[in-house]
Amino acid sequence: TYRAMSMLGLHRARDLSGQLNRLDPRLAALVAGLDGREANARPADAALHELLSIAAELEALSVNLTFRFSATKAYEALVAQRIAALREERAAGRQTFAEFMMRRYDPAMRTIRATEARLSAMTDRAARAAELLRTRVDVERSAQNQALLQSMDTRAAMALRLQHTVEGLSVVAVSYYALGLLTYILVPLGEALHLPKSALMAVAVPIVVALVWWGLRRIRARVLEPQRGAVMHPMSMQNPPRHTASLPAACDVVIIGGGVMGVCAALELAARGQRVVLCEKGRIAGEQSSRNWGWIRQQGRDLAELPVMMESLRLWQSYAKSLPAALGFRQEGVVYLARTGAEMAEFETWAKAAALHGLHSQLLSRAQLAARLGSHVWLGGLETPSDARAEPWHAVPLLADLAKAQGVSLREGCAVRGLDVANGAITGVFTQSGRVACARVIVAGGAWSSLFLRNEGIVIPQLSVRSSVGIVPEQRQRYLGNGADDRIGFRARQDGGTALAPGFAHDFYIGPDALRHLRLYWPQFKKDHRATRLRLAAPRGFPDAWATSRRWRVDAPSPFEAMPILDPAPNTALLAQAARDYADAFGGPAADYSHQWAGMIDMMPDVVPIISPAPLAGLTIATGLSGHGFGIGPGFGRVVADLAMGRAVGHDLTRFRLSRFSDGSVIAPGPSL
Repeated sequence: TYRAMSMLGLHRARDLSGQLNRLDPRLAALVAGLDGREANARPADAALHELLSIAAELEALSVNLTFRFSATKAYEALVAQRIAALREERAAGRQTFAEFMMRRYDPAMRTIRATEARLSAMTDRAARAAELLRTRVDVERSAQNQALLQSMDTRAAMALRLQHTVEGLSVVAVSYYALGLLTYILVPLGEALHLPKSALMAVAVPIVVALVWWGLRRIRARVLEPQRGAVMHPMSMQNPPRHTASLPAACDVVIIGGGVMGVCAALELAARGQRVVLCEKGRIAGEQSSRNWGWIRQQGRDLAELPVMMESLRLWQSYAKSLPAALGFRQEGVVYLARTGAEMAEFETWAKAAALHGLHSQLLSRAQLAARLGSHVWLGGLETPSDARAEPWHAVPLLADLAKAQGVSLREGCAVRGLDVANGAITGVFTQSGRVACARVIVAGGAWSSLFLRNEGIVIPQLSVRSSVGIVPEQRQRYLGNGADDRIGFRARQDGGTALAPGFAHDFYIGPDALRHLRLYWPQFKKDHRATRLRLAAPRGFPDAWATSRRWRVDAPSPFEAMPILDPAPNTALLAQAARDYADAFGGPAADYSHQWAGMIDMMPDVVPIISPAPLAGLTIATGLSGHGFGIGPGFGRVVADLAMGRAVGHDLTRFRLSRFSDGSVIAPGPSL
């Protein structure tokens, strides 16, 4: 009986073999065409549909026959058990019952097992083929989506160009109607003053056209640029203050400004046993110290800065050993990218000069760059492998925590309004929270330093430019360091994204100081005019805005309290172009930003800072880091600490002296990149 029951599976196996013989060629043909290179290969969608049909049929066969084949195995085991229980002994010339079953019964069982195994193998093969075909379909759809996105980018760019053209025509149209209305005022006025109409119109036309153009630009900027709350920079006055130390009645040194320079100087002074109070009007690192690219570079520096920067790199290395991993310090190198032979020649000249200071930088060919970055866009480059990067959102706040642990009194939301001076020497500072007595003050106020010092009778030719940055939540470049050319700047972030900026392009707001220092800045503007976007006026409350107060009393609110954090909106047009240039260099569609922000970089006419005693006993100025401050901050922080205490600083600071702007020295950018 058990033998008869087990043999029921043989009939099912024979039927199944016929069905598998029918499906196997179809499956084999589909698998053979998976790569799509066959001349008669079917479209991926149609092939996937047929393959899923085969897989479904195989799965149905498996479901229908699983019970019968399992029962066959059970009955086969019972038959074998019963034969073993007979304990047969061979009689002369006779085969045993077990041998008889082996020859007549076992082939049937093996046929059933083989057919079941074939069904299982074909089911698995169909599943793997379906997965591969799904991948092919996904790849083809991704390519189609990419082509669609590129087409949309092209149409958007065309629409933008058309919009700009229409804007230009609208300037003409609006000006025409405005002049028509203005004629009703000017003609009677001209008759009264005995002036010809043609002369009045000749004067009025350029003025009206300029005003209409400016007005339309302002309207466009307000529409396109995101609102302040949408910029998504983590540093804002909405963040509760973390440092709220009570102001002491007296201390040794007061530092004005909680950026990288001020915090690092505070660290060094505390290590020398000084009682230090650091006052920050907004939040620690709320401005450019957290809004920069995050580069810690020796490469491309003014040669006078290079020794200080090399010391600064050593300090960053020591901080990385004691601070949390959020610091993000990694020595992955910096590479400057060249599109022309002239740029490569500049790289070579600078590298030779830097080698005299013991810095190793190397020129890279197109092939070497392609191997490092995964792009063939550039002719060549210059790399300094020992350069590094860190995370600006975390670095300076972590250094501030370290300074606090060493005894520095940190106070956020506390603007210094002015200096208390007696007999030509500092005796203290006046803050919005009261007076603090001290004999030494360090002004490290970044973009606000010039405004503060002017109120004290000290003039420095400092201006600021707006630099925009965004985060792309991906890394298309192979290079894990920092790179830049004249179109894009990029840094691999610790979170797997990329900090992306529009190269060296920036916005410059014209204000009273810009006109006052025009002569000093003219050589720099002529050199970089293609990278500079001029704006007629800064937003209200900015240091060089037309309406910003230049004079105030220490017993009344100052401009620093009116704008605790300088938080400019980013230039979204520049960032959009940077995203397209990034895609052109590394492939794919234009990148989408997860964050966008901007910062104001404090600049000097010769692109090096003022690190110098002031013409007031006890006052030290440390400002104008010109976009180089984040990396060199620890080094200059140590220098400024010793300078404020009257100690030897170990570096030649001649190029950084304040008096260079008044002693007849030639003011020009030095040998740098």
